[in-house]
Amino acid sequence: MEKAFKVKVNEEMDFKLTSEDVKNLDIIPSGSNSFHFIYQHQSINVRVTYQDRDHRYFEMEIRGDKYRIKIETALDQLVEEMGLSVGNSTSINQVNAPMPGLILEVMVHEGQEVKQGDPLLVLEAMKMENTIVAPRQGIVKNLLVEAGQTADKNQLLLELE
Repeated sequence: MEKAFKVKVNEEMDFKLTSEDVKNLDIIPSGSNSFHFIYQHQSINVRVTYQDRDHRYFEMEIRGDKYRIKIETALDQLVEEMGLSVGNSTSINQVNAPMPGLILEVMVHEGQEVKQGDPLLVLEAMKMENTIVAPRQGIVKNLLVEAGQTADKNQLLLELE
């Protein structure tokens, strides 16, 4: 599976960027929250006016125009395709494997308090390392996997209370 990013601009325009596309971007920081880059032989100055890196959401100003940018990783896209995305995660008590893979690292232990978005474990699937994060704030009630163990799709990995 090629690592591709889906970029949505102003909820209207969609773009796909491969890892190679990202690597070839000619971007130079030019100040606090400002960047200069070359695109199609044109010089462009960008000012980031808001960023939420956890959710990969950015607001930018380019030549006086404002843009809202949402970036989805290959894992985000796969989870969406599999129908596993959840609109309201506040009532989720179980964390299941979104795909089969190998547990590379477990970052929490039973009884540990976690916040929404905290990394729980790393699952290697399709030659990609995917960090599984807490869907909500809670306490790890049961940890059912350990590093080196394989996980099946939808296998229960841990429970929150």
